[in-house]
Amino acid sequence: MKKKLSMLLGILLVFTILTGLTGYISTSAASKVKLSSKKKTLYVGETFNLTLKNAKGKVKWSSTDKSVAIVKGGTVTAVSKGTATIKAKDTATKKTYKCKITVKKKQKTEPVTDPTPTPEPVKDSETVELTLWMLGVDGDALDYAYSQAIEDLKITFPDVNVKVVSFDNETYKDVIKTAVKKGPLPDIFFTWSCSFLGDFVEQGKVYCLDKTYKEYLSNGDVTEAMLRNTTYNGKHYGVPLTMNVACMYSNMDILKAVGYKKVPTTYDELIKCCDKLVEEGYVPFSMAGAEAWCIAEYLEPLMQSKVGAATLSNMFDGNASFENQGIVSAANEFRSMVEKGYFNSNMMETNSMEAQELFYNGESAFLINGSWLCGVIQGDPELLAQTKVSAIPYAATGEFIGGPSDSLAVSASSPNAELAAKYALELGKLVSKYSYLDGAGLPAWKIDYDDSNINSLTRTVASMCAKASGYTLFGDTEIKAKYVDAYLESLTNLLAGKETGEEFASNLAQEIK
Repeated sequence: MKKKLSMLLGILLVFTILTGLTGYISTSAASKVKLSSKKKTLYVGETFNLTLKNAKGKVKWSSTDKSVAIVKGGTVTAVSKGTATIKAKDTATKKTYKCKITVKKKQKTEPVTDPTPTPEPVKDSETVELTLWMLGVDGDALDYAYSQAIEDLKITFPDVNVKVVSFDNETYKDVIKTAVKKGPLPDIFFTWSCSFLGDFVEQGKVYCLDKTYKEYLSNGDVTEAMLRNTTYNGKHYGVPLTMNVACMYSNMDILKAVGYKKVPTTYDELIKCCDKLVEEGYVPFSMAGAEAWCIAEYLEPLMQSKVGAATLSNMFDGNASFENQGIVSAANEFRSMVEKGYFNSNMMETNSMEAQELFYNGESAFLINGSWLCGVIQGDPELLAQTKVSAIPYAATGEFIGGPSDSLAVSASSPNAELAAKYALELGKLVSKYSYLDGAGLPAWKIDYDDSNINSLTRTVASMCAKASGYTLFGDTEIKAKYVDAYLESLTNLLAGKETGEEFASNLAQEIK
């Protein structure tokens, strides 16, 4: 009897253990962190959603090759033929999960080789799909302008369906260059003007817009002056969107806390103010050192003040040497600002959005950035109330870094290039309108609408630009594409203290010719 009882108790004990273990295994399996897919094949232009199930913390997404596939919030977009690995890092456990993405190119007809092709006309009754690559992400300054413009054009182009793929600034520079080199290009794509677009024109990849522009120029909707930066050998290839300039945003609450009721207007006043801010424990400027173009917004106005807009433009174009004492002086003064602690301590790891957030959250007194931020600030009444915009105190009086640069272009290989050209011009005109009304940029097209409700910041910038005596386009836009990486690398090295002012000027003189 005792033996049977003992056996029964043993069985019950094993059952209990197994039941508990099963529950443990079941619970563990349910909470296991897992990527929704480990492998996926896409065609260029397609998107695919990934999720990291049961993640313990926030998920940080990245791509090993942004020229092949990009990822944002788990949404993967196929850019060009090739393979890339999408990584999902659980920030709580520090573990990374991977999905291999294979991108294939859709079969298509022979590409058009003429820059000015004559595509077959599309019948009115057909629905045509045009692909648009735009610069901008959800919630940024241009997102609303594009969305509203595309919505308006559904009336003008009822038989056109537009497929939009959006990119952030740094990713797009790689993506568009790869697409121009390998193909395929979308029907309409965002581009910067001057040498950036000029390189694509030289390769025969851009559709000529001369025929499409005739009516717009004769009606005064746009001027030749606004088209100058996208005109090559007397022919038009780009559609201007907005005009932006680098300017300084000031947090007046912080300035008042250290005894300043007004924004500094000269270099000496700015330096004294920054010294006072550092003394009182404030960060004068928020710097996005992780993105070299943001460094340029601080340094280029200083270089322009030393050599003038015309000379700096010639340097960017390769028609004048950077081996110039003015450039050396500007670079050394910039290094002095770094060494005196005028920027956030983690500047080399800070990106553009993070630098903006530092300013928005009252963690820095100043931010130098494009005039497009006027629209972002306008959307926050509390932030707008404490913010003033002005010319950069150390910039040359009446001269600005910026001008009409953001543009659209049409692919020469588009099977519907003529229709895409008509759509692109109307889109550009409307994006210019809505960007201006939303405070995201200054208009590049004629104002034939009510602009009486424009916010105070944008009006201030518009007033400054109305008195401008000269412009120099942003360096990474005006410099020829093959020299841009060297320029950006020197900017990063200067900020990081890896180059002196003399080395900065000398290296650029050797690289940009």
